[in-house]
Amino acid sequence: MPSDRRGRDPRSGYPRIRAASGANHPIDRRPSSAMPSGGKIYALDARRAEAPRESRPRRSVRRGGVEARAAARRASHMKALAFVFLALVLVYIVSYCFTVTGRERAPETRVILGNIETDPVYGGVIVRDEIAYVSPADGSVRFSVADEERVKPGGLVAVVEDPDDAAERERALAALDDEIIAAQRGRGNLSPFKKDVETAEARIKSYVESAAHLLPGGFGAVYALKEKVASELSKRNNMMLTDLSGGSGLNESRRTAEENLDKARAEILAYEGGIVCYATDGLEDELTPGAIPNLTKARTSARAEVPVRDASAPVSAGDAVFKVIRQSAWRIVSHIPQSAARELPVGARTVWIKTGADFTAFDASVESVGQADAAGDSLVVFRFDKYMIDFLAARSVELKISVNSEVGLKIPNASIIEKTLLIIPERFVFTVPANQLTDETRAVSKLTGGKRENVPIVPAETREGSVAVAQDYSSLKFGDTLVNPSDASDTLVIADIEKALGVYVTNGGVPVFTPISREGLVNGNADYTVLDPANNRALRENDRVIADVSQYRE
Repeated sequence: MPSDRRGRDPRSGYPRIRAASGANHPIDRRPSSAMPSGGKIYALDARRAEAPRESRPRRSVRRGGVEARAAARRASHMKALAFVFLALVLVYIVSYCFTVTGRERAPETRVILGNIETDPVYGGVIVRDEIAYVSPADGSVRFSVADEERVKPGGLVAVVEDPDDAAERERALAALDDEIIAAQRGRGNLSPFKKDVETAEARIKSYVESAAHLLPGGFGAVYALKEKVASELSKRNNMMLTDLSGGSGLNESRRTAEENLDKARAEILAYEGGIVCYATDGLEDELTPGAIPNLTKARTSARAEVPVRDASAPVSAGDAVFKVIRQSAWRIVSHIPQSAARELPVGARTVWIKTGADFTAFDASVESVGQADAAGDSLVVFRFDKYMIDFLAARSVELKISVNSEVGLKIPNASIIEKTLLIIPERFVFTVPANQLTDETRAVSKLTGGKRENVPIVPAETREGSVAVAQDYSSLKFGDTLVNPSDASDTLVIADIEKALGVYVTNGGVPVFTPISREGLVNGNADYTVLDPANNRALRENDRVIADVSQYRE
């Protein structure tokens, strides 16, 4: 398009400026706010084209901010990953702690220097001066004397009666008594016991009037009042019932009612005084002091349980109801080998009698030691002047005449277990040095699927040229292949094994199988084993062992 003479651009009206390249460019020299939109775009493009790269700091600052934000995002992601990793590690540690501490531990016990009594136990039979009393009739027994209490000669011990029949006859007798007392009251001044009856009734009235003061005294005062009133009523009634001067026909009826009541009940009286015992075994007439010389070993060693009769149970005529021990002295008769009997001089000594699960010492005296019989046993009689009440219901006993024992390492039988020991030559065992996490341990190199694996071991025994390790199916067992840590061509298939008894020692917190030796065994019973310390040097006093291996899970 042509231009005017003054060199203006006819489209924009602005002067032309020749660039260094010789081309004409319309460049805005006015403020950009006055420039049309088309001119503004051209002006910006020109400035950007002419400005050098170093003079454009805005883009570089913007690019640096983007890079900084990207670096910050990467750092944030790394922190998140580290946090997740630490959280997983913490969860693992916590779960492991709960697994270890939450596992129920088997009960433990300590190895002690103890003993088990080794003396022989002899059977014996108790002989007392006693007599059994039998029921004269069928019926129920009502005792007047408590078990293990004393009765005087001629005292009433028990009554055997038909409960229904006796109750009916007692009601009939009570009705007659009421009629007689009413009749006696009607006689008034004619009764010779009038003043005595009035006195008794006045006392009863006085006792009852004092009842207001009984509450602070408790039940003891109430019972005392009851006894006083009953006593006075009994005295009054007896006086009125025994007054036959009125000639009333009721008195004859009362005698007949009493006779009928006596027929419905049978009283059992003690001929001689002594201690009443409800337990009877039918041997009271056989095992008497006079029969001691003729007692055989079969009789003295027999186990006899003495039945204790239920006091409320009915009896038949001829059944034993109770017995009365007439003397406090009692005896145990036993057959003892002559070798032991000859060491029993007549006189005082201590005898151990089994009471419950244990033997208890009792003061006794050796009353006699008989001659040895064909079997080499002597009849020995031990006399006791005390403890009769403790053995009233017993007949057979177990006894010891001495207590001697040897001391050793005493452990529960439940602690002992049999394990298989793997015998491994020393050249296959190496030591793993200690580090910050573990102590020094011993290990073997096991070959599994062509790969070597180090397996820690705890030797149960160390022998000359070898170690014995308890077999563990989860880590090391019969048939596994071991590699010599110094020579990979030297291998061994575990085949040398042996059985061993032992206990789990838990001194370090981790149960370690420790073999025991029964050589020189001191003794044992159903509950404990006592070991010779000289032959069990790996086990020491106060070692902690698992008390019951049946409750331990490896």
